[in-house]
Amino acid sequence: MISVVVPVYNVERWLGECVDSILSQSYGDIEVILVDDGSTDSSGQVCDSYAAADGRVRVIHKSNGGLSDARNAGIDVAKGEYITCVDSDDVIAGGMLQYLFNLLIENDADIACCQKLEVDENLKPLHDSSVHLDKKAVVLGREEALCNPLVDTIACGKLYKSSLFEGVRFPVGRLHEDVFTTHKLVSAGKKIVVGNAKMYLYRIRSGSISKTVFTHRHMDMVYGKVEQAEYIRQHVPAVAKRAEAAIVYGACVCARRMAKAGYEDKDDIAFVQKQIRRHEIAFLRYLPCRLVTKLFSIVAFINLRLAMKIIKRK
Repeated sequence: MISVVVPVYNVERWLGECVDSILSQSYGDIEVILVDDGSTDSSGQVCDSYAAADGRVRVIHKSNGGLSDARNAGIDVAKGEYITCVDSDDVIAGGMLQYLFNLLIENDADIACCQKLEVDENLKPLHDSSVHLDKKAVVLGREEALCNPLVDTIACGKLYKSSLFEGVRFPVGRLHEDVFTTHKLVSAGKKIVVGNAKMYLYRIRSGSISKTVFTHRHMDMVYGKVEQAEYIRQHVPAVAKRAEAAIVYGACVCARRMAKAGYEDKDDIAFVQKQIRRHEIAFLRYLPCRLVTKLFSIVAFINLRLAMKIIKRK
């Protein structure tokens, strides 16, 4: 059985579409765990109506604790041999669970990944964020998979053996919670398979300010990468340099968002600068990425504020 964990918070407009896409899966041996995280709209009632209509649906009502806390609550009660996470405003393709299950079984893997497609509110494709593979699927050992662009840190769009979550939960109160967690799940496995099919539809809501606002909490992107690198250094030292390189990637993403938001906290900017200067050589040597990203990192290494000014003028 596959346990599908869905954190729910104030998504009454999207929730039905999300749950319908799960219940209509061609793979039927599922339980759907809807975790109502203290919603103040009708989301909780929508959850209850699905539970009343379909015995595969279970609902947890809890006080608001954030995305990580809601996911953890669902994982804690999951009964399936496998677990997947779906965000409550997203949609999954009709064959996604069967596709991931087949990948997992056929390759004797611990984690199976599909590709994601960014869509608008009406599910119209916006941006192809998927990884382009020459093969239908690529099988990686855990050392190959860690800090590998083929295996992103996003929790959704993946099928995990439930045993991987023993001792692993998402950090409560953090943004970018996946950055603190996915590497631990990969490290606990032996084999990860990445398929080329676009099965997870990630909805971008119109009017979203998530990419134009930056607060200190968004520094979790960098803090998560630093913590990730330390964990990998201790548990999988063979790829420690690649993990250090990933810190610079996260720091550059943060710096770009700081620039676009006009964020000027001196301590946070200094911390980002410090991480880029400390790990830039590893980044240039060990992490494949676009030339423009590497050029930005070089400018940021010399003078982060200059790099941010360049981004802000664009």
